[in-house]
Amino acid sequence: MARMLPPVVDPECPSPGEIRLFESLRDDPATRGWTVLHSLGISQHVRQVVGEADFVALIPGKGVLCIEVKAHRRVQREGGAWYLGRDPVDYRGPFKQALEACESIRTRVANENPHLRSIPFAWVVVFTHVELVEQIRSGEWLPCQMLTSDQIWHDQGVGHVLESALEGWLRNLESSETARWYDRGRHLPKASQIPELVKILRPDFEICESAASAAGKRADELRRYTGEQFVALDAIEVNKRVLFTGPAGTGKTLLALEAARRLDAKGQRVALVCYNRLLGRWLADQASGSGGVQFAGTIDRLLMDVLEVNHISREAFAHLPKDALERLTAPDCQYQQFDVIIVDEAQDIFPEDKGYRDVLDALLREGMGDGKWCVFGDFEKQALFAGQDQVREAVEWLAGDAGRPLVARIPLSVNCRNTPRISEFVKLLGQPGMPYSRVLRPDDGFDARCKFWANRQDQVSQLEKILEDLFQEGYHPHDIVVLSATAVAPSAAVELAAVSSAPRVAQFGDKALDFLTRLGDSGSQAQFDGMDGAGEDHGRAVFYTTIAKFKGLESPAVVLTDFEEISTEKASSLLYTGITRATERLFLLAHESAAEEFRRIVEQAAVEGVD
Repeated sequence: MARMLPPVVDPECPSPGEIRLFESLRDDPATRGWTVLHSLGISQHVRQVVGEADFVALIPGKGVLCIEVKAHRRVQREGGAWYLGRDPVDYRGPFKQALEACESIRTRVANENPHLRSIPFAWVVVFTHVELVEQIRSGEWLPCQMLTSDQIWHDQGVGHVLESALEGWLRNLESSETARWYDRGRHLPKASQIPELVKILRPDFEICESAASAAGKRADELRRYTGEQFVALDAIEVNKRVLFTGPAGTGKTLLALEAARRLDAKGQRVALVCYNRLLGRWLADQASGSGGVQFAGTIDRLLMDVLEVNHISREAFAHLPKDALERLTAPDCQYQQFDVIIVDEAQDIFPEDKGYRDVLDALLREGMGDGKWCVFGDFEKQALFAGQDQVREAVEWLAGDAGRPLVARIPLSVNCRNTPRISEFVKLLGQPGMPYSRVLRPDDGFDARCKFWANRQDQVSQLEKILEDLFQEGYHPHDIVVLSATAVAPSAAVELAAVSSAPRVAQFGDKALDFLTRLGDSGSQAQFDGMDGAGEDHGRAVFYTTIAKFKGLESPAVVLTDFEEISTEKASSLLYTGITRATERLFLLAHESAAEEFRRIVEQAAVEGVD
């Protein structure tokens, strides 16, 4: 019962003799403790460019036996040439073939590990389908180095037969005047040395794509699919004011960034603003490479620039739009207006009670009514910082009326971020008002998964298991983000951080954005904290934050946590935003009280799909 490597014979193995010998070595009790390598390639052969050994048996307490198998039903040597079945004439012969393979393997072992060089290596040729009619005398091989079918398939089993053949070689070695170095008591391989031999001859290995390479490829793929949306930007060439509307995943943020770059290239003074702080930092990093976009970041950061302050108190922050407007309308204000303003996350900026409309009007040359602007927004489900009525009013204000210049409205409906299965999950639980017309990315075969927890401890355990599974799948910790539905109670990630050091979790912040920022420059090979575990800012940690704070960003793998319910309007909006952050893998952890509702939603969707 030898350990066979590989454990099964290749189904395309053409030799019936090899197949039978493989099975016999595997099943014979006498081979217990052996390790047998089948079909071992030899990259550094003593005679050929490459070679192969049919079997290499590593036998503790005995030695290494290289086995050459010939399954021909007729074997003849005449005039020094070998005739094996219907094969072409062979002037080398199976015995020289076995000798050279054995010597090549022995040399490799000795070079790799000199401590193993004194282990005896022997070889034997096994003719599995012909019988020995009469004794063949030849000085080219020992009698024990030739086995025929009547010998190898003996009742005592192949293990005893092959061990006897090896024993014959060892006795010959002991009696040889040229092998006085050999000492059977010292040089036979110990059981502990067998793994060392395997490591040299047939090592296990795993080759993984680096985190940097995988991240770069994902970014390039997403950029390519988003690039197909760039045709929509032709509208900015012929329209002064363009309102782009579309659900999450349709590339609005990258379109806004591309619009800024194009207009900057034409010598326009451009401001690119959003609402979310993390997204603002990402936009600032991405736009910095263009060398001319005058401002990219959050609307609040822009207003602080107007006021010429780097820090602001919480109390003063509430009055930021009002204070900035007073500064801009003051007679002595020297702040230069922008030729174009581009707004991402418009649903969070333009509701009237936010106070940003008048400030943007003052910042834009000719104002919002007559000036040039591009606005991108998801006015259906992503208004996490404003009510839906306020958002509808904001759209009407942006679109204008008969008394204002026309605004071009460009709908975006092609999903270029999420996989088809994640897109279906969005429709299932996020229930977007505007469905996707197409999904550009191919199906990767992985379904979004919803798991239910009974209590907080159960949720933490399930989160830990999900992260471990993602690591096993090959995801780097920075490829994963845990997003919580709540900003009040401690999230599952916070609780996991308190009880576990592996996997490590850390709060998502500016440092975590370094990983996403490098994705913007596909040609950059710069190393940064987290890609190799170096650095002090949680290089091997999975980052967590809330769904609201992560809005506008994306991650290869997303785990949504802390959902007590899934069917309310608030839960639907959070699910819509959270689900669409994932580009490849998505997990949802919800309370078991929502399980029945989830099943109902799935069953209803299935019925509607059949209809």
